[in-house]
Amino acid sequence: MRTVAQLARGSLFTETQLRHWIYHAKTNGLAPAIERHGSRVLIDAEKFYSWRAREDRRRDGTPVVNFMEARA
Repeated sequence: MRTVAQLARGSLFTETQLRHWIYHAKTNGLAPAIERHGSRVLIDAEKFYSWRAREDRRRDGTPVVNFMEARA
């Protein structure tokens, strides 16, 4: 699980983009990847990148690069 800032540091996405998707998580399908603990939001990186890949395939077929896996 990663915070929004941690996930943004290891990806091509900005914190603003991530927060937008989190805000709309119930309607965009991202909700299963998010855990809320009070005001803190944690994101399961594996589920997030799976969701993002599905969204990319659905939209135009462009894959998402997962920099978290590339570093491991």
